[in-house]
Amino acid sequence: MSFAGLSRRQFLERLGILGGIGAAYYGLGPIGLLPPANAAAGPPQINYNIGGGRHVVILGAGIAGLCAAYLLRNTQFKVTIIEPARQVGGRCLTLRGGDIIAEQHTDSHGEPFKPAVCQFDHDPQLYLNAGASRIPQSHSAILRYCRELKVKLQPFIFACRSNLLQNDQFNGGKPVPLRWVKHDLRGHIAEILMHAARDDQLAGFVRPENRRVFNQMVKYFGSLKESKQSLKYRGTRRGGYAKKPGAGPVRGTLRESFELNEILASGIWHTGLLSDMYLYWQSSLMQAEGGMDHIPRAFKKNLGANARLLLNRQAVGINRAADKVYIQQSGSGETLAADYCISTMAPPLLSTILDQSFAPDFKAALARTYMVPACKVGWQTKNRFWEEETEIYGGISWTKHMISQVWYPSHGFHSQKGVLTGAYMFGNSAESFGSMSNAARLAVAMAGGEKLHPGLFKQNIENGVSIAWQNMPGQAGGWAYYRNQPENPDYMKINEPQGRLLLAGDYYSYLSGWMEGAVLSAELAVKRLTRMAAEKKVA
Repeated sequence: MSFAGLSRRQFLERLGILGGIGAAYYGLGPIGLLPPANAAAGPPQINYNIGGGRHVVILGAGIAGLCAAYLLRNTQFKVTIIEPARQVGGRCLTLRGGDIIAEQHTDSHGEPFKPAVCQFDHDPQLYLNAGASRIPQSHSAILRYCRELKVKLQPFIFACRSNLLQNDQFNGGKPVPLRWVKHDLRGHIAEILMHAARDDQLAGFVRPENRRVFNQMVKYFGSLKESKQSLKYRGTRRGGYAKKPGAGPVRGTLRESFELNEILASGIWHTGLLSDMYLYWQSSLMQAEGGMDHIPRAFKKNLGANARLLLNRQAVGINRAADKVYIQQSGSGETLAADYCISTMAPPLLSTILDQSFAPDFKAALARTYMVPACKVGWQTKNRFWEEETEIYGGISWTKHMISQVWYPSHGFHSQKGVLTGAYMFGNSAESFGSMSNAARLAVAMAGGEKLHPGLFKQNIENGVSIAWQNMPGQAGGWAYYRNQPENPDYMKINEPQGRLLLAGDYYSYLSGWMEGAVLSAELAVKRLTRMAAEKKVA
């Protein structure tokens, strides 16, 4: 795909086609389109004598709210964080045995959902990262905070070549190792390239002096074999064996390769096969050792003496005067008078509590922000059958079934038990899934797991738990989505400063759904706040 001669808009549209919002984000800086938050590197440089006892109220103790409070820890500001949940972290939530998931939703009869209890064994290895689960190496800001806060990290294996692909339209619905399809597809593409080279169709692409090297590269890339003065794909050891090689005379038997048209027609290639090509989804990422909630816990531990944290408190109304922002709370009924307020609430939720002192077009833009439904399921297993029977150590298997994905733990190898992420879905499927009862969700997830591990999955499951983020109190979904984000008028509108009300959270970044977006937006909010305080005026 060529980008020569394109307008900025055309460039970004094509960049989005190639890699989605994340790819578009990384292409914005060089052409000057990143907002100040994301274009500037590093945390804000703060004059720690600033503040003079003025009061900053932060709405939400998720990653963005905690990061903002942490950045203000040594200033003269008085900081209050109010959080509707019983714990810090927001969508950076880790579930362990005994934890309660209380969704705000009603069933088909109008009855409210009953709280679900996570029944995992009380073992530090058995947990589900129900929200944030991984950190790409390119997310340098959140990694810097992990280093600063001494949060221990370990690899998160995103792609193991033994992971499975399953599609009812391929291989009779039987799952196949990802490596089989990957290497067959590479082989077929390489063979087509060699045909094109032989017919001199590559003259405009490969200089004559590079033809021989090109042919060598393609031969190696596709594991091609000589065949009647040509190079053909006849299968490869890279993809594995029908019968493994062994000692003595046991040479091993190659498996039969899949035909190109079978791969193309089934769409199996679009079932997670190429996911590790994204910048933010490398083969190995990072995660917090023992659960991702160690990150918000570390922020909480290091907030400083000038901050107080109020849990089980929810903002239910915000109004402003020339020099104050007033926040009405549920629970205590207390109204907090703030000199500045940093809200990390999801845009549609924030829109419902702003009074008439805020511009109607700003509130409307917040309300129109689409929050993506997102669901997960966690399974505690009797044994680690995926390691013993399928040679899978970490990574993700993919299926066209509703569950979409099954994640295998990247820790505790060869332990007796483990916790699988037994479903991870978003969008329309997650909206439907989230409307089901917990029992119904687990039944669906069990059927999806059996698609990937027939005869093994159901018999090795001990208990399960599910979560639908669109139903969680204080949340409106997994993350925000903006169509044509770089030029989306609503996105640009909600990123405009609103006087003494400042907004933070991954929703207000080009990295929505990532902790990187949360901390970068917190840094921007604190930069704006301290600048206003220093100037002693409000825009």
